[in-house]
Amino acid sequence: MADQVEQILREADRPVQPRDEFRDRLLGELLASLQATRVERSARRRFPLVRDLAVAAMLLVFVAALVIGFRGLRAARLLAPVGPAPIVSISPSKMVSPTTGWAFTGDRLVRTTDGGVQWVDVSPPSLPDRVPVDTSAYFLDARHAWITETTGGSGFSLVSFRTSDGGRTWQQGARVGAPGAGGDGVSPQLYFIDALHGWLLLRGESTAGQPSPTLYSSSDGGLRWTLTSSNPGSPLGCTAWQMAFASASTGWLTTTCPSTQVGPSLLMTQDGGITWHVQPLPLTTSKVICPCSLDPPVFFNHAGGILVVHGSPGALLVTSDGGSSWTARSLPGDDQMEVDFADADHGWAIAGPSAQLVKNPFSLTEPAVALPLYYTADGGVTWVPVRTDLLLQSQDGRIDSLSFVDQKNGFASRVTSLGPSQLLKTTDGGITWTVVRPR
Repeated sequence: MADQVEQILREADRPVQPRDEFRDRLLGELLASLQATRVERSARRRFPLVRDLAVAAMLLVFVAALVIGFRGLRAARLLAPVGPAPIVSISPSKMVSPTTGWAFTGDRLVRTTDGGVQWVDVSPPSLPDRVPVDTSAYFLDARHAWITETTGGSGFSLVSFRTSDGGRTWQQGARVGAPGAGGDGVSPQLYFIDALHGWLLLRGESTAGQPSPTLYSSSDGGLRWTLTSSNPGSPLGCTAWQMAFASASTGWLTTTCPSTQVGPSLLMTQDGGITWHVQPLPLTTSKVICPCSLDPPVFFNHAGGILVVHGSPGALLVTSDGGSSWTARSLPGDDQMEVDFADADHGWAIAGPSAQLVKNPFSLTEPAVALPLYYTADGGVTWVPVRTDLLLQSQDGRIDSLSFVDQKNGFASRVTSLGPSQLLKTTDGGITWTVVRPR
């Protein structure tokens, strides 16, 4: 009987934990009870052998059910919070439809299929020697995503993971050396134009302490990376900062400059990133006042795209020939906190006086302020204010991000000093908003 009970315990809780006091005590008491029952039955001879076996079988079933039930209770106790647990809001990294999106929180990757009500952890298996810094992610669509991790040890190296089924399974790519990684690492950045063709930008430092970016490319979905360009050339001591590609051959790098008097440059490649040249931009005709900065271009098809210039005031640059040339258009307001386009024609901007937009975004003592939201349906030729019920500042936090997946459906996130505090959704182009309550 002891062997049978022990076998049940092994089946219910592999591996057997020799120092599980509850299990040991339970086993001892049951064995003692069984032994006492045997002695009593032997002395009195009241029960026939068949009944003895039936009782023993019932006891075995009871032991199995009790142990399995206790194991489930123990697991539930480990997962259940003690007392009421605060529900933490998640700010999406990218929503690809009104229902499906991704969020990268820095230490885990989560995905939603119900518009942000529920988020499921779909993180790949982490590397054992992972360095806390230098993790990045890229989301192509509802199924394809990539994430990088940096490892330490004898020297920094980087590993990318990819999924093509929404995070159910992951494939690990080959390691890439990370030369020039300092205390802050190499700030990796990923960009993919389809499931196979992508680029990896590492922003390391030279031995002299100067920025020394390195660009890699992949044609197999990030499983292998090939060195494409070392320290892509940029003028006046500027260094490559953010990248975007419209095709396997054509791409751009925005630059950041050490001197605030030097305007940003846009570098262009037409050979997949091997060589780069400065692309002239119509900043003078746009009346942009620098210091200013560039967002990387965003393309909606092979020809149409936009590029946002942040300055005082800022400007919108648009292209209809795949980025060969750019035309300047105005943006509303003196300053723009967020500019987002769902396609080449339909866009939104949070814009207004600089003093209103640059206030402490984490202050809950600021009075409630209406959101200065604008909308364009002609690619930025004209902008009209949106009569929205959304507040820029409220007791729940301050609007920090805005994104639209189509002409009607969009998302906005609030933040406080503790991080994301509220996710909101609109289904009428930004006029009315509802709180997405996580479960």
